[in-house]
Amino acid sequence: MWVWAVVLILLATVVALWWVRRRYVVVRVDGPSMTPSYLDGDLVLVRRAATVARGQVVAFIPRFAPGVTPSAKGGRLWLLKRVAAAPGDPVPPDLGPALLDRAGQPVPDDAFVAVGDNREDSRDSRHDGLVGLDRVRGVVVRKL
Repeated sequence: MWVWAVVLILLATVVALWWVRRRYVVVRVDGPSMTPSYLDGDLVLVRRAATVARGQVVAFIPRFAPGVTPSAKGGRLWLLKRVAAAPGDPVPPDLGPALLDRAGQPVPDDAFVAVGDNREDSRDSRHDGLVGLDRVRGVVVRKL
């Protein structure tokens, strides 16, 4: 009888680990763009999600030029940036050349504005424009 109890406990453990793995991922911060909130080399816990809210730090897939693929970290490269404007929010007026013509207009329902905390050393929506929600992989829950 105790054998079945052990089997059930092991099965429950495997299912729980599978669920956690599908729901959360650990991401290493690479670079200074989110300083001082997150430093280069910090580990953060990301909850997989496809929606964003203003003020959250999100992990998303960067946009690459045609024919260019990420080579770092086994081909998986996620950017971490703070949401400056979520869908429906007005585009902030001080976000540089890529969003200058959209200042004050609402962010489309399928996009958001992402900005690094270290504005001096961050490539973000100020340079590349809006980020599509289809590229979001999750929301940072906490630093580990």
